[in-house]
Amino acid sequence: MAVTEFQLFEAIGRVKDEYLADCEKTAKHHRRRLGWAYAAAVVVVIIGIYLAFPGGDDQSPWPVKEIHVEENSGETAEIPHWQDLTVSQQYTAANIGGIEYSSCGTSITPEYIGGIIDVEAWAQGIDGYADKLYTTEIRVYQIAGISSDCAVAVEFYELGDTGRYAYVNPSYRPDTLGQFIQDLNLQENLNSGSAWYSYLKDNGEYATVEFVDLDDSVVWDMLLSDISAESVQNYDAMEFAE
Repeated sequence: MAVTEFQLFEAIGRVKDEYLADCEKTAKHHRRRLGWAYAAAVVVVIIGIYLAFPGGDDQSPWPVKEIHVEENSGETAEIPHWQDLTVSQQYTAANIGGIEYSSCGTSITPEYIGGIIDVEAWAQGIDGYADKLYTTEIRVYQIAGISSDCAVAVEFYELGDTGRYAYVNPSYRPDTLGQFIQDLNLQENLNSGSAWYSYLKDNGEYATVEFVDLDDSVVWDMLLSDISAESVQNYDAMEFAE
């Protein structure tokens, strides 16, 4: 299906806004790809949709709601100046215990902050206009209910900023779907939104079809149907198990 990573992410909703609401905005500035974690959940839901609604011809059993998709104009956005960015947008990478985490550009409210993680950690960011690299020490905290292998909260204490910001590990790879659901506490944090499908019309053209108001119980029936399913070793190869 010809959809972007961000469309795929939105296809199953998103991790609660308190955690990762601004990931798309930050990634546009820094051209970072979404981590495996998001893609894994998406694959499960997309495969589930194909299993539930096989086809792609005019025998489709669901109402076709075609939506307009804007073409990319090819224009590039101006890179913001360093002083116009928030601290978590300035420092886009964090080395935490030897693993590089990426900023989501969003803060986390105190009720979702867990205990401090005692590891050596620092963050880095580049001022694109001055071509200058900045480095600062950081404190790292657990996010309540979320495995630190996947995401953490970062505090820029050395800069006098007491806020805590979400950073994700783009190389995070659970062994199974069950581990993935547990590590992200998805049964508490995953909200079902819309899903998209590329529908083959009678004239041979593809249309983008939207499914709205997904039934949470159906989504979870799909996600929990085989929690022993192993993670895909090479996502780009698109070689998925049944």
